[in-house]
Amino acid sequence: MLKRLLKQLWAPRPTLREQSPVDERTLAAWLDEGRSAHKAGDSPGAEQRYRQVLEHKPDHPEALHYLAVLANAAGRPAAACELYQRALAVRPDWFEPRFFLGNALRSLGRFESAIVAMETASRLNPAFAGARVNLAMLLWESGRLREAEGIFREVAAGNGDDARDAHDNLLVALNYREDLTPHQCFLEHRRWAERYTDPITARAVAPDRPADPERPLNVGYVSPDFRMHPVAMFLLPLLAHHDRERYRIHCYATRADEDKVTARLRAQVQAWRNITALSDDAAAKLIRDDGIDVLVDLAGHTGWNRLLLFARRPAPVQVSWLGYLNTTGMQTLDARLTDGVATPPEFDAYHSERVVRLPHCQWCFQPLVEAPEVTPLPARRNGHVTFGSFHNLAKLGSGVIRLWSRLLQQTPRSSLLVMAKGLADGGQDLLARFAAEGVGSDRVVLRNAVPYQQYLATYGEVDIALDAFPYSGGTTTCEALWMGVPVVTWAGPAVPGRGAASLLAAANLPELVAGSLEAYLSIAAELAGDLPRLEKLRATLRERMQSSPLMDAQRFTVDVERAFRELWRAWCAGR
Repeated sequence: MLKRLLKQLWAPRPTLREQSPVDERTLAAWLDEGRSAHKAGDSPGAEQRYRQVLEHKPDHPEALHYLAVLANAAGRPAAACELYQRALAVRPDWFEPRFFLGNALRSLGRFESAIVAMETASRLNPAFAGARVNLAMLLWESGRLREAEGIFREVAAGNGDDARDAHDNLLVALNYREDLTPHQCFLEHRRWAERYTDPITARAVAPDRPADPERPLNVGYVSPDFRMHPVAMFLLPLLAHHDRERYRIHCYATRADEDKVTARLRAQVQAWRNITALSDDAAAKLIRDDGIDVLVDLAGHTGWNRLLLFARRPAPVQVSWLGYLNTTGMQTLDARLTDGVATPPEFDAYHSERVVRLPHCQWCFQPLVEAPEVTPLPARRNGHVTFGSFHNLAKLGSGVIRLWSRLLQQTPRSSLLVMAKGLADGGQDLLARFAAEGVGSDRVVLRNAVPYQQYLATYGEVDIALDAFPYSGGTTTCEALWMGVPVVTWAGPAVPGRGAASLLAAANLPELVAGSLEAYLSIAAELAGDLPRLEKLRATLRERMQSSPLMDAQRFTVDVERAFRELWRAWCAGR
């Protein structure tokens, strides 16, 4: 969708009619030179020409807009917002800067302002589905799930890439619905597959591979998240411990972004391919030519996924793991790796894949950066307990707000620290939702997201972390524990709602896992009333994690390799 918009952006523009001290033809020539340099990747040259235009005409809307695009690309969204707004002050009905303004505000965590901008952009260009999808994403990220779902369904009813993107986003959003049964969620995933992948699968033929059950295997991992991302946090220990004699590891990146974590991942594998620019057919051929025996999807329905690649059956055995905590709905994903706590047997019926349970945990945690030291218990210096939630706002549904409000009311003088992207505009809607449950703003502290090291350090202000539902925390659970903060969770009835329970069980902390919401309240309240216990947990959690299955990379890798081997043997036996 953005590709079409960018094509429009670089399309030839008519010369301006306004008079200025510099000949209008000269201004237009400078602007064209800037745009040519911009398109060619010469950002300094482009900026020079845009500023030259603005020196002679400070309110030149196109020069302001293109300069804003440069600023945003350079990682300066605040400067970009100011420039977009100046351009819009001259041309308020111009779609492009309104759309890009919404995206820049989103990156700053100013969700309320971003929603207003994207709503306006959608009205200005109703034919551009990308604006509608981005608006829905903003609504979802803000916790306005039903509004987001309506737009996703509207766009998904259309055709083309925009419709499929919206349908993918719809499935992700449905995992956050408190009132959706696992069966209903499964049917929604199957509807997606029936539309997009089943027709491809009907024509797909698995590659012919030597059916030797014990030979060395070529394993491929497909992901957009080979970078500073939760997926990398759990993938890195596996890549580092794979048996190089028995498994040759390939990584297929579906996104071009790279960073220092990317380099660490690349160092652990025998082959690295970036397939971002390849069509699904071309990528499938590449994977076939690489001789991949077991192909692992790490994205599911999240952004930049390549599920249509898997529909083409480029490998004999195809597995879903890690990046999406639910079924894909597809017939060509043979198995989903999980564990017995995260996915008890009663959830098998809600999967199109065979459910393969690892014996200890579905993940292995390894911090990607050196974390700050664990601080003394905040309650001792504050004189009260501070609960904390660092989840994204989409997870804070009405049931969560209601339960946490009850907890605050049951623990006098306690407070709740909520840190999430999207609160830079003040979070008045969230405060109003707590107020409706009888909890005033004096009990709830809101903060916008901060850089990662600062984010980890903020756990120094939290005594007890509260997990959300029906979509539980994964990375946030591990990070809280690593910073000495116990996490209370509910092992609920939804497939994505048991990840934290799995992690706590693997960390030998099953006492923090509740079987009901009432038990959740009891566990959290009892912890809040027992400062010596909190102090002991805070002092020992990091060491306990290191000695638990949650961080036993060698054992975890053996478990995963055994699962791959058993799936491969089954394929060989079926030949």
